[in-house]
Amino acid sequence: MHVIFRESHGLDEADTPQDLRQTPADLVVLSLSDSDLGAFASGWRRAKATAGADMPSLRLANLVALKHPLSVDTYIDNTLHAARGILIRLIGGVPYWPYGLQSVAALAREKGIALAILPADGRQDRQLDELSTLPISTLRRLGDLCATGGPVAAHAALAQLALAAGLYATPGAWRQSAANIRVLVTKTGAHLTAHNRDNRDNRDNRDNRDNRDNRDNQRQPRQPRQPRQPRQPRQPNTLRQGWQSPSIARS
Repeated sequence: MHVIFRESHGLDEADTPQDLRQTPADLVVLSLSDSDLGAFASGWRRAKATAGADMPSLRLANLVALKHPLSVDTYIDNTLHAARGILIRLIGGVPYWPYGLQSVAALAREKGIALAILPADGRQDRQLDELSTLPISTLRRLGDLCATGGPVAAHAALAQLALAAGLYATPGAWRQSAANIRVLVTKTGAHLTAHNRDNRDNRDNRDNRDNRDNRDNQRQPRQPRQPRQPRQPRQPNTLRQGWQSPSIARS
């Protein structure tokens, strides 16, 4: 498709189409937040430091640059058409980016792309769930990781997206996220914390030892066993008066 672009006067102008000129990649992340995109860039570098050339490729773009329908079509033709996994995080739901969401969702279903569309305001959105191609459980895990923020959480989110897309990098590619990430579900929601596996194991062992010591301290001491009373000798049976055994009765 041949596209003629007008001069751009700023990203806030929704009527200005843009060509981001990004080549295709295995994974693509689109977000309204530059901090989100920076975290995913850092998370991808963490994984690439281990996996090297075997790491799935990644492209990042801000949705502000894709407001115009012509920008969306161009980005799909140049970049998204060859993706294996796409993650989109936005505020405002479908009304904010209707043409883009419908176009990307249609592409994902046509090409079999793993698509996760996540709300960035912390509230579940059934319309975004329906446009996505991943199971609800996977969408919730990705949403929790994105809401946590930071390179470590982004690293884990990329690992989850790559797994959903069927991209199996070398075993060391995502090892760091698997070893250092736990998602703790509490009454107030899901919170992700980074831990070192050795420290976690040491802490668990210490907690188990403390619990065992506390349990031992709470035990009541055994009472000494009382000595048995000696048995009383059995009283001999006595014959009733006036009765004689037939064998010894006098004649």
